[in-house]
Amino acid sequence: MNTTCHEFLRDTLRITGLAFPLILLTATAAPACSGSDASSDEEEPSSAESMSQTGTPNCSALISSPVYQVINPATKANLLTSSQSEASKAAASGFTQNQGTPFYASMASATGLVGAHRMFNAKSNDSFWTISSNEIASAVTNYGYVDQGIGFYVSATTASCAQPVYRFVSGAMHRFAVSQTDQAALTAGGWKAEGIMFYGGIPPVANPPAQDAGTTNPPAQDAGVDNSSPPTIPGYTLVFNDEFNGTSIDRNNWEINNGFNYANDELECYTNRAQNAYIENGSLVIQGLKENYQCANALNGSYAAQYTSAKLDTKGKHSFLYGKIQMRAKLPYGKGMWPAFWTLGSNIDQVNWPSCGEIDILELIGGGKNDSIATSNVHYPVNGGSNPVAGSQYSISPQTFANDYHIFAADWDANQIQFSVDGNIYYTVNIKGVTWLHNPQYLLLNLAIGGTWPGNPDATTVFPQKYYIDWVRVYQAQ
Repeated sequence: MNTTCHEFLRDTLRITGLAFPLILLTATAAPACSGSDASSDEEEPSSAESMSQTGTPNCSALISSPVYQVINPATKANLLTSSQSEASKAAASGFTQNQGTPFYASMASATGLVGAHRMFNAKSNDSFWTISSNEIASAVTNYGYVDQGIGFYVSATTASCAQPVYRFVSGAMHRFAVSQTDQAALTAGGWKAEGIMFYGGIPPVANPPAQDAGTTNPPAQDAGVDNSSPPTIPGYTLVFNDEFNGTSIDRNNWEINNGFNYANDELECYTNRAQNAYIENGSLVIQGLKENYQCANALNGSYAAQYTSAKLDTKGKHSFLYGKIQMRAKLPYGKGMWPAFWTLGSNIDQVNWPSCGEIDILELIGGGKNDSIATSNVHYPVNGGSNPVAGSQYSISPQTFANDYHIFAADWDANQIQFSVDGNIYYTVNIKGVTWLHNPQYLLLNLAIGGTWPGNPDATTVFPQKYYIDWVRVYQAQ
């Protein structure tokens, strides 16, 4: 590939005296490389070359350790690292969006695996990862780079336990994608595919501990969804749950809205396309995209929207009067983002809003410190209903709700509603005599973009944005 390499120069962020590689394409000259063009869909990455070990990849080794990806929403810089400590420390310098673990790797050499080297140039403070011996030699000889050694081991070929890791570039930024959905979203957002870098391990099923909201140090990265069965709660019956473990959204549970949203001066168009709502790795993903889209509009037939997203509800399918209403989710972030988990009265078509009542179990208004704050509210006709009658907030600063999965819940009975995050009750509202909140309610999940409350996206907002919902459960008293 001559002047087109699988690994270009990277910038380095210095945090507490340590060097952290940011996957940034720079305008300076890249190390000379050899092999075929990285932009082609090749079966094996051309950068593997002679550094690959022989034999079938050792799967138990390849899926032994997570590789983390975090993003700085202000600069759109990307950090790929095998060190959770490194990823966590980077959050203090603006890398607040945790993209999870796109792939796994081995921390030790094993059959069929190849070492990924971190290259560093002290003069330019550039660094990059490569599995190419030719690229290492060229970077050291011609460009003043130092080989800092192997950071982790991956596969140079596909296998049952391995998945291709693709790299995308937009301007000076890079992203890494594994799923076809993520690749399609990046392409739709104007990112250019550079092909397969190597093959990373497919994340194993994991059930890590819940986030401890009382500590400043996050627990081990949640590598996936909670695949455990819904627990039994004494005195309660599980009356509804969707674990999102299938291959498509269960339309017996959810209606997917389609068309322009007239409320709150929001900018998004809700669609029922797979690009905006889909199942991936045991989670429902609601994806916000920045794109030009002709949106259905009941007033004039269509609307030229600049953003698309999704809104799902159980209206006409499932409704509930009282109960423990719970969701486990990882939230989007950034200016203009407005994810929500809420309920509306099933009688809304008869009495309209706000007489139907509304319970906002979770709302987050993205951007800066707000990415750490969950808000809960209730609405009914007092004050016209446009403003919440009662509400409160819960913060997990310095962490953000984009860093990991959390459980958001409302415990609703005839006397009160208690709102909690990860079991920590932070607000209780008395609803005795509030007739509007004593009728069956249906569930809603949506990601709004822009509007009077969050404000509109700005230059710091990163797209695509994803709202991951691991499960939704409702328990009612026996």
